[in-house]
Amino acid sequence: MGGAAGLAGMAAAAGTRPALSQDKGTIRIGAPLPLTGIFSGDGEEFRRGLVMAVEEINAAGGLVGYQIETVVDDAQDSFVEQMQASFERLLRKEKVDAVLAGYLIGSPVELDMVAEAGVPYLSQQAQIKVSDMVASDLKKYRMVFQTCPPGTYYGYGLVDFLKSVPEDWLAQGKTVAVIGGDNGYSEQIHIATRPALKEAGWQETHFEVVPYGIPDWTPTLTKIRDNPPSVIAMNDGIVGDDSLFIKQFSDLPTKSLIYQVFTPSTPEFFDVVGDLGDGVVWSTVIGILPDQIGNDFRARYRERWDGDEPSFGAAGPMYDQVHMWAQAVRMAGDPKDKDAVCEALKGVIYRGVAGGYHVKPDNLTVPSYPTELKDPSLALPHTFYQIEGREHRCIWPDPYTVSALRKPAWMA
Repeated sequence: MGGAAGLAGMAAAAGTRPALSQDKGTIRIGAPLPLTGIFSGDGEEFRRGLVMAVEEINAAGGLVGYQIETVVDDAQDSFVEQMQASFERLLRKEKVDAVLAGYLIGSPVELDMVAEAGVPYLSQQAQIKVSDMVASDLKKYRMVFQTCPPGTYYGYGLVDFLKSVPEDWLAQGKTVAVIGGDNGYSEQIHIATRPALKEAGWQETHFEVVPYGIPDWTPTLTKIRDNPPSVIAMNDGIVGDDSLFIKQFSDLPTKSLIYQVFTPSTPEFFDVVGDLGDGVVWSTVIGILPDQIGNDFRARYRERWDGDEPSFGAAGPMYDQVHMWAQAVRMAGDPKDKDAVCEALKGVIYRGVAGGYHVKPDNLTVPSYPTELKDPSLALPHTFYQIEGREHRCIWPDPYTVSALRKPAWMA
């Protein structure tokens, strides 16, 4: 079922074919998801994407003679202890046949647990630590598949994107203020961003690491206003912090292009900033694409979930993970043969709602297009969006661009 035609065919089959009789029992997918706590919005979307994919496969006759059963476990805020407890339940008590997860901030504490159990594990951690651990011992971690590029590509890709910004927009030349967060996810991003910008000729006017849940951006904004940069690159990845920054920045804006990592894609962003977000640029290394396949998925999501609109990076990528794993099961022929499924996953080429999936052999991680790999059929696009009228318009890279970058009103 790889490729666009295969995905469309699966969706059509789910709506037209009755479920076939099964005589082999069930395959159990374990899903540790942050259903309560600070990431519960994304956690619920992960769950919905999982449910949609499983419903489609089961309605189309199941998977190599089996019906799929989901075992969802609440990983809460996904801190280390919560993750350990969740994986303990799924792997040892529930004895699931595979584990599929979104992002979990306590990762990679779970990798050794998965390695001991030997079950296929697909996740969207986007962490260089995961890629590096897998690369360090491919035999031990042969079952660990990271289905999106590491967060470091937020930094590397930003440098490529900035080449598309008109030079006459850069009021202070190639200058940038970099803001990071004091969490492991953000750290990997700004550690990659800063040297990449320097190598490309950008001068840093300000760098700061801010705490999670920053109550007031005034001290930071005072420093930025005293020495305004042409670009403000925010890498903390916390929606509440980033939206508060926009509100306080708007009181006395500088002529700076604002870039944020992922957070404006969440519905909560507009709840705080309203129309003040117009002109903000953001990006994601994995998300539903603005093409026919992505738009068709959005329509099915709205139909399944009472008109709700999916965000970019949760439901769609989780939906893709299920189908990617299912393709490997078909190739292996037996979902209970976990080693065979893991070996098949190395060869899967799958076109999902978020783009092309194919893991690199050296770290079992899907690469980033176009910065890491120039072939979009084998990599996930690092897409950049700009907000206009509370809508997200893709501005980079081709062939996914739907509109040109426009100068924000505060830079006019």
